[in-house]
Amino acid sequence: MKSITVKGREYLFNPEDNSVNVISGRKRWKQRTDFDPLINVLDENNKIKTFYFKDAEHFNCVPFENGVGYGIRADYHDWIAEGKKYQLHLRTLIWVHKTTGRLYFELIPIKEIDNIFEIRWPVPYEWKREDENSYTLFPNFMGMMIPSNWDTEICNNDYYRFCEAGANMPWYSQVDHSEGYITILETPYDCNYRYYHPAQDGPTEIFLMWKPSLGKIGYRRVVHTQFISDCDYVKVCKTYRSYVKEQGKLLTLAQKRLVNAKIDDLIGSPIIHTDIYYDVRPEAVIYDKEHPENNYRFSTFSQRKEQLRQLKESGLGKAYLHLDGWGKDGYDHLHPDILPPCEKAGGAKDFADLQNFCKENNILFALHDQYRDYYIDAETYDENNSVQCVDGTVEHECTWNGGDQSYLCQMLAPYYIARNYDSLNEMGINPDGVYLDVFSCVHLDECSNPEHTMTQKECIEFRQKSMALLAARGMIISSEVAVDSFLPYLVLCHHTPYRGARDDLKSWGIYLPLFNLVYHDCFIVPWTMRDDKNAPINENRYLDAILNGDPAYLDINADKNEIKKIEAVSSLQKELCLCEMVSHEFVNCDRSVQRTVFSNGTAVTVNYVTHEYKVERQE
Repeated sequence: MKSITVKGREYLFNPEDNSVNVISGRKRWKQRTDFDPLINVLDENNKIKTFYFKDAEHFNCVPFENGVGYGIRADYHDWIAEGKKYQLHLRTLIWVHKTTGRLYFELIPIKEIDNIFEIRWPVPYEWKREDENSYTLFPNFMGMMIPSNWDTEICNNDYYRFCEAGANMPWYSQVDHSEGYITILETPYDCNYRYYHPAQDGPTEIFLMWKPSLGKIGYRRVVHTQFISDCDYVKVCKTYRSYVKEQGKLLTLAQKRLVNAKIDDLIGSPIIHTDIYYDVRPEAVIYDKEHPENNYRFSTFSQRKEQLRQLKESGLGKAYLHLDGWGKDGYDHLHPDILPPCEKAGGAKDFADLQNFCKENNILFALHDQYRDYYIDAETYDENNSVQCVDGTVEHECTWNGGDQSYLCQMLAPYYIARNYDSLNEMGINPDGVYLDVFSCVHLDECSNPEHTMTQKECIEFRQKSMALLAARGMIISSEVAVDSFLPYLVLCHHTPYRGARDDLKSWGIYLPLFNLVYHDCFIVPWTMRDDKNAPINENRYLDAILNGDPAYLDINADKNEIKKIEAVSSLQKELCLCEMVSHEFVNCDRSVQRTVFSNGTAVTVNYVTHEYKVERQE
């Protein structure tokens, strides 16, 4: 075993089993001996065949240096199963940077075989201590923590993918009594993660699953781990923030508003989310057969204008209107061929009139739009434009309002966007903002059509291009969930809630504002206030908005009391929006009292039992 010390930490490399242990502060981080790295392959019957690294016919591991670091290089050649040789060659590099102390794990395909389903590597660390001062962190929606002594089973059976809602930042972390680490994926585009916490008698397990890209591993997969002393979840988030900054991707709202002055009007505005035309087809999965009246809603553009007028008369200051269902056949129909604006709601004339009313009354006018769901009854639908699987098939679903659909290859999305918004411009419609539905929520697509082949990494790039295209027209860009792959292009999202309902938190762990600890001053996350349109304000969600210094949703039928209550949230958000969230803490043992502190010195304390809060400002 060879050891090297960097920044006071000792890294011990073992070429015999291709492992590394790290002594950091009072903690020795040991890779698990009961975890066998593996390759899962699909056989001719589409069933999983498993090859373990340890069963490779040839294995060679030697010391490795590259000028800036030291570690070990391992080669795994050929596996034999049922008398057949699988000529696969994988190389792994495990090495530490001699000045930064970052520990790198690299998986490199040298020679591939067909039908690789996933590769599970590197080996995770042992995790046995069971008390509340040891915990695992996941960037799941706003963020979650699983203490090692949590008495409820927690499992992500569907294996969350990075670069989507289930893992909106490409990292995970574990902290053990002030010694911790963060593992950051430098190539997160084709990777899932699995975590499992048993109800008793076992540690929290987490590991990575590298997925193929267009049927191949295809490229070098890289993660690095940073070890942190005097560590807690806040320090973990700040470590990741520093990494984003050094990548040149930390773009703050203060910087974004220099490019788009409309962001100044957005800051301190409640979000009014409403629709025009909502009609669910009977064949759609979401069609409510028990209550068919729930499948249809309709308002004209003029009716929405009058409701906004009543809000203004009731005391509403500025606001941001997010309008769904304004297209030809309403919400989630005919995309991307949604023009002209809904004729039965008043057509382009009344649509423009609604827009003009908003502009005259300090209400930002933003439209819902969609360039992934590709409806077969769209006027220009062509199956050849759809995402094509590696085997040449095209996937369909019939879940949403408009019925049968495939998925538009994202390489083509910018062309449709340019067409549609040029047409709207000719009608006198120039929205202040556009919401590109699902772009920052659903998993990334890949396409094998030779006319528009696209990897998942390229899918990100084409979605980014779509956002940039509209931002260049002076629009505020939003999407569904806060996902950091898109944050330089987005200003706000639809939601990024705490995972799970508050009455069912045992099955999710402890919620934390991990996302806001990294990105609060870069992005706006609004909070839903009502469970449904007829319910009163949910006081816990109201406090969530206060604690996080974020805006809230305002119902279009809100009364004066609700407007006044939401204006208090908006006022605080205006004060804190451009500030970094520098800390978060649980003030009492049952975590019902929480405190955040922002970079301007403001501290916000909320009590989720008494529904009270206190804002302390630095004098």
